[in-house]
Amino acid sequence: MAKILALVLALSLWSTLAVHGMSIGGPGQRCLCGGRSADRFPAAPSRKLEIFWPSNRCDRVEVVVTLKTGARTCLNYYSKPVRSGIVRFLKQRQK
Repeated sequence: MAKILALVLALSLWSTLAVHGMSIGGPGQRCLCGGRSADRFPAAPSRKLEIFWPSNRCDRVEVVVTLKTGARTCLNYYSKPVRSGIVRFLKQRQK
């Protein structure tokens, strides 16, 4: 009985060490934007702007804008027109 218990304990420790740090689907598995992002801020009126910084869930910066129609669009954070659009959006919100 003691040998079986020791074997089960050893296997559980081994499996914990083997799985530690592994990602099921690779980096960026749970990103909101599938990989395609717009390079321009939408001209349609925007209701909400969300910026998600890199985290354990996703390894890249994601910008999601929700239009007044309810449609959500992913934007390329590194695009100059998108960055200027973000600044304009934030200035309008402060008024």
